[in-house]
Amino acid sequence: MNEELLFHLGQAALDGLARPLESATGLPAAAYADEDYARLEAQQLFARTWVCVGFDHDLPDPGDVLPIELAGVPIVLVRGRDGIVRAFHNVCRHRGNLLVGKAGCGQRRLNCPYHMWAYDLEGRLVATPHFAGTDVPWYDGGHRREDLGLKPVRLAHWQRWLFVNLSGDAPPFEEIAAPMIADVDGYNFDDCVVDTAIPFDFNANWKVVVENFLEALHVFWLHKDLEARYGDLYASKAEADAHRTRIADGAYFGIGLDLPGRIDDTTWGVPEFAGLSPKWRRRHEYLFFFPNLILFLLPGHFVSIVDWPLGAGATHQDWRICFSRQAMGEEHRAGREAIVAFWKQVNEEDIGICRTVQKGRGSPAFDGGIFSPYWEERMIDFQRLCLEGMR
Repeated sequence: MNEELLFHLGQAALDGLARPLESATGLPAAAYADEDYARLEAQQLFARTWVCVGFDHDLPDPGDVLPIELAGVPIVLVRGRDGIVRAFHNVCRHRGNLLVGKAGCGQRRLNCPYHMWAYDLEGRLVATPHFAGTDVPWYDGGHRREDLGLKPVRLAHWQRWLFVNLSGDAPPFEEIAAPMIADVDGYNFDDCVVDTAIPFDFNANWKVVVENFLEALHVFWLHKDLEARYGDLYASKAEADAHRTRIADGAYFGIGLDLPGRIDDTTWGVPEFAGLSPKWRRRHEYLFFFPNLILFLLPGHFVSIVDWPLGAGATHQDWRICFSRQAMGEEHRAGREAIVAFWKQVNEEDIGICRTVQKGRGSPAFDGGIFSPYWEERMIDFQRLCLEGMR
């Protein structure tokens, strides 16, 4: 048992989350409102697992660079001349200065602004001007320049997404992500075009934001337009169960909806992606890959959401809304804009409720709450994964 985890949460909370769903209680207030716990979570969870850090669209060409920060550690993503994206610790090997301060394109090498040490796009140290005296770039001493390249960060590139593992010792990405890779087979990500990027900021803990996505109970009251789109499937519990698939396998879970024949608008008014397998022609899936990637996969568009924890009470989200190449014509502009506006409204509704949930979760009166055995099965899975990642 992690003694720090026990200190912050208490044995009663850990025991409550271990009970069967019907009698379980959730994570207590400290897990959402305590800054010390948030720092522990960054070190123990986010630094040790595979974390989604972006969309490859953000580095489309060789020489593109993107600095990010994960668990308090500065990282730089670089697309090399060979077209491969790599991740490095964003720290110069000379005096530890931050190497890359902002996103850039067309870079031939990475130059440290402090003493102008330079690295190529594969991380090799290639220049150390005046290091051993004026116009003397190096000396034959106790260090070899070839040993002083940038320190790599383990990176996986799957479909359109980039993942890093800071500790370097997580199981292989393909092993962890195997259920997701198998589930989305037949969905044509190669046909996607990123139409819209939207940043959102929540005044809420990242777990509040994820949990809000994982349960659909609040849709009845909070998201009237979303309910209207799928309300026909929820006329009764039996009707809902007939068309809904509950997805749960390790770090991957969500809900799949197989639309009945009476629903005509499966693509929400835009052309579907080319080459979809039969499974995806009438299927919508709302998916989560632990700890921070959310996907909405529909025949005519998909939404990618990456959550970035910013301390105990703040979360930043990066959204990408993508359509097929055929849907990018002027004749489909109105349809694309309507879809973007729809999801923007839904998320803004969530931003408001997550803010008030965060307020409540910070109260000493919040003891973890209880779970709906029908609607919140995935939520308890998520909370248990959070604890497993901290042990």
